[in-house]
Amino acid sequence: MEVDKVSFPGRLLEVIEAISRSHFVSFDLELSGVPSKTNSNTRMTLEDRYRDVKAAAERYQILQIGLTCVEQDLAEDKYILRPYNFNINPLLDERLNIERIFAFQSGAAEFLLSHGFRMELPMTSGVPYLSRDEAKKAKKLAYARWDKSTVQDVQLQEHEVDSLEFIKKVRIAVDQWEQTGEPSPDFLNIVCTDPTGEQPLYPELGNFEKRLVHQLIRAEFPRLVTISKPSAIQIIRYDEEREKSILESRKKRLKMQISRQIGFRWIIEALCGGKLDIDARDFLYDAETGHAKAGDVEDVRTRFTTAAHALKTRRPVLVGHNLFTDIIYLYRTFIGELPDTLEEFREKTQNLFPVIVDTKYLATHNCGDINPKSSLEEIEYKLRSQELPILLTHPRHYKYHGSSTLHEAGYDSFLTAIIMVRLSAKLESEGTYLQEMTTPRTEAEPETSSLASNPAPGVVAASKGLLTTTLESITKMLSVRSNDEAKPGGRPAPLVDASTVVPTQVPAGAVVNDSKVEDMASANMEGAVGKKKKKKNRKKKKETNVEKEANDTRSAKGSNQSLYSSHNPYDRLASVDSEFNDENEGFDQVDTGEAQGGWDEVQMAEEQEPCAVEFGQREPMALMPRFESDFWRVYGNKLRVFGTQESVWKLSR
Repeated sequence: MEVDKVSFPGRLLEVIEAISRSHFVSFDLELSGVPSKTNSNTRMTLEDRYRDVKAAAERYQILQIGLTCVEQDLAEDKYILRPYNFNINPLLDERLNIERIFAFQSGAAEFLLSHGFRMELPMTSGVPYLSRDEAKKAKKLAYARWDKSTVQDVQLQEHEVDSLEFIKKVRIAVDQWEQTGEPSPDFLNIVCTDPTGEQPLYPELGNFEKRLVHQLIRAEFPRLVTISKPSAIQIIRYDEEREKSILESRKKRLKMQISRQIGFRWIIEALCGGKLDIDARDFLYDAETGHAKAGDVEDVRTRFTTAAHALKTRRPVLVGHNLFTDIIYLYRTFIGELPDTLEEFREKTQNLFPVIVDTKYLATHNCGDINPKSSLEEIEYKLRSQELPILLTHPRHYKYHGSSTLHEAGYDSFLTAIIMVRLSAKLESEGTYLQEMTTPRTEAEPETSSLASNPAPGVVAASKGLLTTTLESITKMLSVRSNDEAKPGGRPAPLVDASTVVPTQVPAGAVVNDSKVEDMASANMEGAVGKKKKKKNRKKKKETNVEKEANDTRSAKGSNQSLYSSHNPYDRLASVDSEFNDENEGFDQVDTGEAQGGWDEVQMAEEQEPCAVEFGQREPMALMPRFESDFWRVYGNKLRVFGTQESVWKLSR
């Protein structure tokens, strides 16, 4: 889904809700420049690479961001993908009185243009943004302007005769006005350089003279105040209540200006558990026209509060491909100044994003000193023959269904999400990571702890050296599925089921039932029908073995030996007095119809009775590994950084 500055206010709540329901969120960036390549024959250290990327992030600009929100449907054993593409506007509202200086790298610009990127879009239709540091700076500058006591006086010299004469005449004019109340008892306008003589028909006071009037009244007439007009200065009597009211009005106006300029950073705050100080009325805009619209403010406020609470209690895992550079740019753009050292940056990054997964690390783990081909396109292409887990694109996010738009941030984040699900499921099914676990669980690391929420120290254990699959198994995993497969140069779009329903066929505000997306899928229809038959057969088999499955479920819960089982809110519904398990794979509670309202989400709780959901040992690779499993102690929080001596950056300590 394409989101620009017109549609962004009307889509913002939708995106925040999608993030709050996500199992993980993948992202990708397109940049105006990247660190320049070095000609050194020796590999730099991670610290050196960090300094290079830091310098580039301080110079270049994020032009486009792609996000794909991935929701895990445990009842149907499938993943629902919602890709978004945002152009990012580097221009600032000049009323904030802050500047942003950025550059374009010729090589990066040429690369983007060669892939059809329209360089004007970020500035003409991109979503604005303001980093945390910039917002603080804008507020500080505004408060300084309002505090007249901090304004430095102009020191006039003896030879500046005209300016000194002007100050003298203003003083005389003010004294006369206070004594006589003429020409108006309520105010006195200084409109020209001779306020004691005949006044011109049109004001003609310059900026320097206006500053001198402000300075004179502030120093010699504390009972009066000045108001700046386009070409004049108005002098009125001081009123404490009025001045307080004016100050509050200014603060409110400044807050609105900053809030509008924050723009895309609200999404970053949602991802990192930051403060979402958004008025519910700011969501009431039409996504097509950008105009304000009428709506149920209380319903919107309830939806927003629910999503914000979910994000505070459980942050979605952040996923990227080769994201060492991207995470540095993301911090510099939306948070603020980068720390001087890599260790400081690691600590700050961990506070913002407790769990990060690099799909390039997944694909190249334990590759030794050889850098295998591991681009997004190549990895996704070689995983296409893998039928499980089931992936579905939401019908309103149809843009990338049946089309390939490489190096568009939204599309690349879409490929990253596909790789994350399929490759992690494949690696877990192979089980090689179990042989390489070097840090066993301790009593301080209970199995119910979730890396998807703020983990306590020690939950994500560091591993020694490069872990997981060998180069041989990776090569086997990424082998081309058949000799007659099309070559990479002529690859079709990913074979991910998606709806053919276009936006005009989905009424605005209508509830889209995700559980029926599979029925609407048109891509790879033969494969979809085959999956339905398999699911129907599995269901029939379950119906004839209900009692056996129930026993197996209870046994699996007691022994915790099922490699593919996944806990969820329905696990304990057999007991009337029991409560939901904390290990609920991204669901803090079962959503009711009242809570959903017009939400666009998977309505499992409303569509089926809890007793109709059966959980036993799943088919291998039906789901990706749970984030609280040992699998992610091996693969999580490690970023691939080829070209460095260490080759891997470990976020966990």
